[in-house]
Amino acid sequence: MKGLNQMNETFNFSELVAMFLKGAKVKCIDGTFLPDVRLPYTPEEIDKPEKGKFYTIREVIETYGGSPGVLLEEIINSQFRFVVPGIRENRIYEPPFALSRFELY
Repeated sequence: MKGLNQMNETFNFSELVAMFLKGAKVKCIDGTFLPDVRLPYTPEEIDKPEKGKFYTIREVIETYGGSPGVLLEEIINSQFRFVVPGIRENRIYEPPFALSRFELY
């Protein structure tokens, strides 16, 4: 099955939103989360998907860096203030997970 990270290169954000509607089933293929100083939280502060487990897409949203990410029905985290100088205004939202971490099931 084609991983979602391969699709990121050939589809734009609006096409991805249309493809990954609420309720789509996905399998986590990358459960590794490393600290990132650009993020307002550490990996220990959020619940994360685990490699090999299946999830349901709750919503597709734009990440702090402008790429599409997903929120999952099975994982609901607190909201954080994202501050990205030069990219966009400060926003408060639940951290999404990169599409490249999943494949359609």
